[in-house]
Amino acid sequence: MVGRFSVAVLFLGLVGCSVGKPESESLGKAVNDAYKENDRLNSEIDRLKTQIAELQRSHSVLAEEKEQLRSKMDASAQRIQEAERKTKIMTDRNAELAQKIENLTKENQDLVKEKDLLKETLKGLVAPAEKKKTQGSGPLSP
Repeated sequence: MVGRFSVAVLFLGLVGCSVGKPESESLGKAVNDAYKENDRLNSEIDRLKTQIAELQRSHSVLAEEKEQLRSKMDASAQRIQEAERKTKIMTDRNAELAQKIENLTKENQDLVKEKDLLKETLKGLVAPAEKKKTQGSGPLSP
């Protein structure tokens, strides 16, 4: 591309410079201008190549960072899923334990009632026996 452009510039330089100047002088100036333009274009190409290489390196770094972030995100998603699974298990276990507590509380209340009834029954049995003792230890006792 540069070669074609330089040839075109050289040709235009030759045509444009040949009017009114000696031929060797205008030809030399056209060649000199073509070399200068060629050098400028080569410098621009080198600058663009350097810029492309820097962009490629930057892109490579960004791609690696993206892959690392994707990997971290996948690991985090797995940890979240595991935590959700454990949470469900713990919630179910908590519900089971709450039901057991409720059952034990009811059973405990029933036992307290039964204990109170047994106390009352025992008091009822002890009171008549003591009454007999007191009656038998009085003045008429043998």
